[in-house]
Amino acid sequence: MLDHINKDKALAYQFTCLEVSVRNEDIIMTLLESLSPLYVHLITALKTISIKKLTIQFLRAHLMHRMLKKKEMEPQSDDVAMVLY
Repeated sequence: MLDHINKDKALAYQFTCLEVSVRNEDIIMTLLESLSPLYVHLITALKTISIKKLTIQFLRAHLMHRMLKKKEMEPQSDDVAMVLY
């Protein structure tokens, strides 16, 4: 996820370097629409927020939070479970 977010950020920066005007709304929508179907519930929830109030930093923080939550919910491998036993 972090790689995905950084690619989006780099693309926006490249446009800025070319003096192409990129609105925050465009960056946010591009990032939301490029996410995998696993994020459909988060995307739906975020789309209820006015796009004018949704910031890139807010979106990135929520995506990173979702990624960490997802990792916490993954079952541990047998090796880790044996060590903990």
